[in-house]
Amino acid sequence: MIKNKEEIVVVWFKRDLRLHDNEAIFKAISSGKRVLLVYIFENILLNDPNYSERHWNFVKESLCDINSVLKQYNSKVLIVNSDIINIINNLLQHYHIKEIFSHQETGILITYERDKSFKRFCRNNQISWHENINNGVQRGIKNRNNWIKHWNDYMRQNQLKFTPNENQLLTIDDIEIIEQFVQKTDLNTPKDKPFQKGGTSTGWRYANTFFEVRHKDYMYNISKPEYSRNSCSRLSPYLAWGNLSVREIFQKGLEI
Repeated sequence: MIKNKEEIVVVWFKRDLRLHDNEAIFKAISSGKRVLLVYIFENILLNDPNYSERHWNFVKESLCDINSVLKQYNSKVLIVNSDIINIINNLLQHYHIKEIFSHQETGILITYERDKSFKRFCRNNQISWHENINNGVQRGIKNRNNWIKHWNDYMRQNQLKFTPNENQLLTIDDIEIIEQFVQKTDLNTPKDKPFQKGGTSTGWRYANTFFEVRHKDYMYNISKPEYSRNSCSRLSPYLAWGNLSVREIFQKGLEI
């Protein structure tokens, strides 16, 4: 047990694998405290039939893309095989944690039950867990009154920039110390599989070619198997895993 532990805030990545326009990261940085970014390959999801190796390879590529950006900040994402409660308990041996930030996931029942369990854990440990609305989706509302207005208002808000202060992110050295006490994840993926690669930078390559050229034939070719591959946006996986935010794609679309 470390005496005089530093207080940090934690950002828990889920299906929001990007740095730009990520409200959880923006709020964590705005706290003024040092920030640790965490992604957890959870056994409950690794073993769930809704997911496959293809999904997890996409996630690994997305995390590698994030880490390539974080190098300039002398930081990286702590990437582990565990579950959220175990990893926070582990981190509490090294740091004081009073706040955790993440987006509010709209996933499957197993993730909803996990979130409810984690909320009880946070309450019992005097931790404030802040869940921001992701991509304008509001979970648990009792009616849809004015939802179009709320959605449009959200989509037209300014995008949130990733601008950490100097030395605000836990350093690579800091994280490598933590890695000695957790199960690290191997991020190697097959290089010769004919699938779209994960990551924000790859997502924007598809987005830019769609907005610049490929969108012109979208309405004519989307139902034609031979041509739809080139005319459709091909952005679904990057939006589903949060490599790109719906808001930035929405605003980009308004420009054309």
